[in-house]
Amino acid sequence: MNKILEKIIGDKERFDLPHRILNASMFLAFILNLVAAVSNFMLGLHWSAVVVGLSGVVIFLLLYFYSFYTHNYKRAAIFGLGFLIALFIPSIWFTNEGSVGSTQYLIFLVLTGVLTITKGKIRIGLVTILVLVTLALYIFEYYYPELLITYPNRTERFSDLIISFLFMVFGTIFYINIYYSEYHIANKKLIEKNILLEKTHQEITIQKTKIEVQKVELEKKAKDLQDANKTKDRFFTIIAHDLKSPFNALIGFSELIEQAVENQDLEEIGKINKIVLQSSTQTHKLLLNLLEWSKAQTNQIKYNPTKIDIHKIINAQVELFKYQSNKKGLQLKDESNHCMIFADLNLLNTVLRNLISNAIKYTQKGEIIIKCNCETSNYKISISDTGVGISKENLKKLF
Repeated sequence: MNKILEKIIGDKERFDLPHRILNASMFLAFILNLVAAVSNFMLGLHWSAVVVGLSGVVIFLLLYFYSFYTHNYKRAAIFGLGFLIALFIPSIWFTNEGSVGSTQYLIFLVLTGVLTITKGKIRIGLVTILVLVTLALYIFEYYYPELLITYPNRTERFSDLIISFLFMVFGTIFYINIYYSEYHIANKKLIEKNILLEKTHQEITIQKTKIEVQKVELEKKAKDLQDANKTKDRFFTIIAHDLKSPFNALIGFSELIEQAVENQDLEEIGKINKIVLQSSTQTHKLLLNLLEWSKAQTNQIKYNPTKIDIHKIINAQVELFKYQSNKKGLQLKDESNHCMIFADLNLLNTVLRNLISNAIKYTQKGEIIIKCNCETSNYKISISDTGVGISKENLKKLF
């Protein structure tokens, strides 16, 4: 049944929903006019009623083919419904005894077709014309009833009314069935599209969330790279700073050796050579410490705390920097006590070297004193100098 109906009204790929309903309406009008012409002839009605029915058969058959093969929906709808309203209804009105005849059912069926097929301004225009034509026919019948062609007898009249009523019921059911079945299919497709859109929206939302997560990860990686670059810069700065002090010491002791050689003081040469060896060893350890520090920036450092005598560590650093301090006319004093502490020897030496080197660098005259407080369980090492000090702004950046 559906295949037959699809062949009559057209397939969904070639015609949209309103056009398919129009094709069905034109075909239905052709069938109804054919049946009306035959029934009018069989009932023995006036020949004009038969002619009107046959004219409807020809007109609607032509409009059906025109709509089906030209795909001109708008023009076919206006011509077909306009013919019904302007010519067919008045003809049936005059040939079938006016308002008491079968035209009353035809008007209702045409109104149903207009509301089902058309929309917008075309619908408003056709409904308006239908109302005006119907009112004009009632007024004309009121003033000129003698112009109406009456039924031959009571039997033919009621037979025509019954047939017209059945046509009206059948046509209305046909319209409603097509209308709701087609719109049900359209709504079903719309629901499927909405489900697909919702699914697509969810996929887009998920993808958007993934992109946002990736964006956060990329920002974190970018920040890590920036931090790594800053760490690298700090590393090179510290290398330059930490290597400067021991090399200055080596240069200074080399000058002393040169002077001792000129004076042929072997004892002084041996003493200075011992200090140079110690300074070279400390420089080598410093390089190792810097490598350890670079590991610390990437969380790869390994701490090796051991028991050490803090006084020996401080005294060794004082001896290392004594030449530099003496050259600037500074007094470098070791006032630390013999205390056994538990700490990493390399890291402690690195910290002491940095602090003592900075103290010598930023002190123009006076003294530098290194102390160690061992009276409490938390040992405290302090390095004080008479230099320019650190501004309040920079103090906040130390720790």
